[in-house]
Amino acid sequence: MTWKRAALYWLGFLALAAYYRVAIDSDRPQPLASRRPFLEIATDQITALDVDRRGQRLHAERVDGSWRATTPAGSAVPSDLIGALVDSLTSIPDVEVVAETVAATDDFGLQPPAATITLARAQGAPIVIDFGQLNPTSTAVYARRSDSPRVYLLGRNLDYYLDLLLSGVEAR
Repeated sequence: MTWKRAALYWLGFLALAAYYRVAIDSDRPQPLASRRPFLEIATDQITALDVDRRGQRLHAERVDGSWRATTPAGSAVPSDLIGALVDSLTSIPDVEVVAETVAATDDFGLQPPAATITLARAQGAPIVIDFGQLNPTSTAVYARRSDSPRVYLLGRNLDYYLDLLLSGVEAR
C-alpha cells in the first residue's frame, strides 16, 4: 500500500468519525426550557380568595399565615386545601396558550365562565381567573386571567381543587 492510499483511508476515516460525532450530538434530547408559572405572584402576597361556581360561593382569608374560610359562615373547608389551590395557581405552568385574543372565549366556555376565582393581593389590583370548560380529552381546563387576553389550558388538578373546596358549600 502506498502512502497516498493510506492518507486517503485516514481522511475517509476522519470524515466519517466527524459525521458520526455530529449525528450523535444532534440526536441527544435537548433539555426542556423552564416555563414560568401561570401566576407570577408570591404565595404570601395573596391575602384573600373568592370562589364562585354555579351559585356556590366561598370567601377565604389568610390569617396569621393560615387560610380560613369566612363565607359561608360555618363552612369547614380545610386551610391546607385552600393553600394547595393557591400554591397550584402560583407554581404550576400552563399546559398551553390556546388563544391570544379575547374574541375566542366563546369557543372555550368562558362566556359566561363555569367558575371564577378572585385573588386579592397585598399590593396591586386583584386578579380574576375565569375557568371555562374541560378540553376534549378532559385532561385540562381552559382559563383566562383578568390581566391578559390569552386563553390558557391548565392542568385538571385546579378543577379538582375547586370541586373539593365547594363540595360542602350549598348553592345560594
